Amino acid sequence: MTANRLEKHKPAETLQDAYGNCDPAVPIEDPNDPFHVDFSASRGGLKVWEEILTQVKFASDAGKPARVGFFGQRGCGKTSDLRAFMKEAEKEGYFVVYVDCVEQVNPFEFEYSDLLFVIASEATNRLDTAGVSFDRSRLQQVENWFREVTKVSIETTEKAVELATEASAGVGFFKFFKFYAAIKARLRAGHVDKVEFRKRLQAHPRALVENVNEVLKEAAGAVKNKCPRGVIVILDSLDRYSSTMVRAQFAENFKVFDDLTAALVVTSHLSLMNERDEKTASSLFERPVFCPCLAVRPRDGKQGSVTDGMKAFEEVLATRINFSKVFASDEVWREVIRLSGGNAQQLLNLIRRTCIEAKEGTIS
Repeated sequence: MTANRLEKHKPAETLQDAYGNCDPAVPIEDPNDPFHVDFSASRGGLKVWEEILTQVKFASDAGKPARVGFFGQRGCGKTSDLRAFMKEAEKEGYFVVYVDCVEQVNPFEFEYSDLLFVIASEATNRLDTAGVSFDRSRLQQVENWFREVTKVSIETTEKAVELATEASAGVGFFKFFKFYAAIKARLRAGHVDKVEFRKRLQAHPRALVENVNEVLKEAAGAVKNKCPRGVIVILDSLDRYSSTMVRAQFAENFKVFDDLTAALVVTSHLSLMNERDEKTASSLFERPVFCPCLAVRPRDGKQGSVTDGMKAFEEVLATRINFSKVFASDEVWREVIRLSGGNAQQLLNLIRRTCIEAKEGTIS
């Protein structure tokens, strides 16, 4: 997607093109992407990814894996900041294992054992594609343990992978060991065996963590020459689940995640910032990192005042839209920015909605 934009980028001159250019579901992963806008100046010079990396490095230097909680409204830019963090962390010598929980577990619900299982599978996948030598027998022992505990047979695995591959129309989801692929397919599809699978894993919490750590340790050792600072696991998108689920499955079981040998960065639910509850962000994480929305309304309340946040969002729109062709006047796009509340995802959704409502001509 980025390559296409680099080659063909042109601000939209029609409502249809403006709608297409403002898809909030398309990630901005490359700083060279023409749609990329740096929000740090609008946040008072704050580079959120830098705060996360600083915590990870300090903990690494102290000989202890970091535990970083990353919070903010949905759509405020957390995933974009995480992408920037990942690039910088890899430059600093870390091996990053990224897990999008909604995409790789289940879009509607999860249990803590699902997250641990997917960490093991994604670490295995990353290691298998990293171009380094590693001890496959060690990882095979981990797979054997999962098979023994969950009682998932090889025949069942083969059949599940075959069915899931057909259903996915060849999408690159099943790249690694078939067992991991089959179980992840069941978790995502809401398979009836999922309840029993979880129950069996959760009956052995200590052994579950130990086996996940075996994968993480093998990864750390195998990539030591390329990535001497160790492994970072990112759990993204936990904030897309209900606050009740995040508390019950992640916060209440935080001890098992704290026992992981890798650094852990988690984008979690804003409800954990509620200090009235026992399991809060500050009790789980030493220094929670907050990703703020941009200030798009002047604090002095003066009409016509322009904030740094408004300037940043003007740039967001200008990379995508030819203002004179799509908006009836400058005041229209300024009002859309104000209505967004400083949330980037909301801004793009508002543009798409107004494009549909306008139908033809310009947005007014």
